[in-house]
Amino acid sequence: MKTSIAVALVLSLTFFVSCSKSNNAAKTGTDSTQVTPVVTIGTISGGLGVYAAGYETFYKVGSDSLPVAAGAPRVAKIWKDGAGYNMTDGSYDAVANAVWANGVDVYAVGFERNADSIQVATLWKDGKSIRLGDGKNNSVANGIYVYGSDVYVAGNIVTNTVSAATLWKNGTAASLDNGGVANSVYVYGNDVYVCGSDPAGAARIWKDGVGSALVNGGLGDANSVYVSGGDVYVAGTFENNGVLPGYWKNGKWTLLNYSSGTATSIYVEANKVLIAGEIITDPALWINGSASPLYDSLSATADPTKIHYFKVISVFGAGNHIRLAGYRTTHQAKESTTTHDLLVPILFTDGTSTTLDNGDSQATLKVFNKTGGKALSVFTITPS
Repeated sequence: MKTSIAVALVLSLTFFVSCSKSNNAAKTGTDSTQVTPVVTIGTISGGLGVYAAGYETFYKVGSDSLPVAAGAPRVAKIWKDGAGYNMTDGSYDAVANAVWANGVDVYAVGFERNADSIQVATLWKDGKSIRLGDGKNNSVANGIYVYGSDVYVAGNIVTNTVSAATLWKNGTAASLDNGGVANSVYVYGNDVYVCGSDPAGAARIWKDGVGSALVNGGLGDANSVYVSGGDVYVAGTFENNGVLPGYWKNGKWTLLNYSSGTATSIYVEANKVLIAGEIITDPALWINGSASPLYDSLSATADPTKIHYFKVISVFGAGNHIRLAGYRTTHQAKESTTTHDLLVPILFTDGTSTTLDNGDSQATLKVFNKTGGKALSVFTITPS
């Protein structure tokens, strides 16, 4: 039996310093207001299936449309075929940014804070954590590629507020020249490709550790790299009178025909180029440059007194199916989206959305009356 696999990327949404990736406000493990959820760490194995990675978040009892409970950390999570597996116990804030699987094992990368509130880049294998960061300097892992017995992880380490793009191979870190952030990694034959940005915020790509600026110059982000038939594709953004979504093929820029948006993830198969991202604030899937509208099918039946937004972040095409990872944000009508919202992790399959298992348990619900979260990466292994 042959399987179809490819790299999965997630673009983290905010920065813990000017050029270092993170997700939302920091939660410290020593915060006196912290309420620790009751979370059981599980184990998970690879094999055929649909995998997503992200995090679960918690909402206070009696406040189901209010912000996450003060001090309540996020829990790094993998979903396999919709069922959730916790990789952290909720003691400290943690996020899984990308996922990869093979016939035996499943890997995820991201970060978990320690008792000193330092972000520590982390690799999880079958649900068990392996620390990549030193725990003294903030670090985060953003992308992963497994090639044979070698595990490559792209991310960054911040030292004295300076972020350095970093590639870990089997746990050993190497800084990438003139790199600020590394977002994605792809291995093709004997070559290792990494994309990200330089310290000034200009899109950059590295081949076997040698970096070069992507064509167009100026500021931008290289968010996801994929190599097919020797051609190197990079999805990202270019800043020119606005933030423009597009992709580079062998260094040549192609605009995705919109004046504002982001391209966060790319997958190429059988001459089909799939790109996930956003047009202004609407989720988007581009197929060979043409945008396909996406609708959250669950929002139509949700509470009509609430407003629903959703995002897609990661795309994966395999077995004649297109899957996207994302999340729904639901907030009270006529209220601020930044203060009254609920997050729900979503997986889209061929345009139809389903909610991923949020892991509610009676033990957890004694403290929190609702859980939610985000799906930030998707990966599929299917027979072919």
